[in-house]
Amino acid sequence: MHPFLITAKPTRWQLLLRATRRAAVAGTVLAAHVGLGAVVLVLRIARVIVTIAATLAAWLEMYLADRTGRPPLGQTAGMGIAHAFTNEFTTARAHYAHAYATDYEGAQQ
Repeated sequence: MHPFLITAKPTRWQLLLRATRRAAVAGTVLAAHVGLGAVVLVLRIARVIVTIAATLAAWLEMYLADRTGRPPLGQTAGMGIAHAFTNEFTTARAHYAHAYATDYEGAQQ
């Protein structure tokens, strides 16, 4: 019996392959994090730019409405859209709240 065969150490090639695999996994994880960070950064910057542009457009519309004496059409349309969304979400919330309350009451009995 040869006990040294049981405790044989990995060869240099096995150690090199193991280190290469670890480096590849670490590189892939790092690339994923950097990519996700870049996407989040772009979306956050875009959100600020859109907010500034919307504010500027609303101010310009109100200024032009004041100068020309015509009503601000964007404000009127925006109020209608906001009202429609509010009604839709209120209806959906009431529906799901009722459905969950019914399920919960049924589970209690």
